[in-house]
Amino acid sequence: MVDMLDRVSAGSDGRVFRRGELEVLRWRMELLKPADRSWLEAYLNEGLSFRRLGELTGVAERTVARRVGRLMRRLAGQEYISVVRERERFGREEQGVAYDHFLLGLGYRRIAAKRGMSERRVRAVLGVLKGFVAEEKQTRRRGAEHVERRRVEAEEKRVMSYE
Repeated sequence: MVDMLDRVSAGSDGRVFRRGELEVLRWRMELLKPADRSWLEAYLNEGLSFRRLGELTGVAERTVARRVGRLMRRLAGQEYISVVRERERFGREEQGVAYDHFLLGLGYRRIAAKRGMSERRVRAVLGVLKGFVAEEKQTRRRGAEHVERRRVEAEEKRVMSYE
């Protein structure tokens, strides 16, 4: 098995993933459907190039690169992961829309066609999901600010104790 950990890039945006991020990506790959997971497994675990993946699947090299890069970036993000962590709050429909939008990047029309829903319903579901994700992000940010504030206070106390 070829280990790609030190040289994997997420595609056209030029972001290079570090070792720890790739381990998280590998763990999160289990959240993907088998067809999407196979692209990442072939690239990360088997070390296949975009060109070779394209040859094997009959898909253009650029398309393979875009798809693999998009999946890696979205798996590294927190939107879908936030929904998965709180999956008991969301039904199958909401979870499916979250997968299609946050991981696959599909728009309203494509999700509606794929899921047999109206565009209006997809918009409503995404509104709920995006509101939830925004709340989660704000909660994480406040938690990080609290931790930083406590660290600064502890440092100030330590410095003052030396005076």
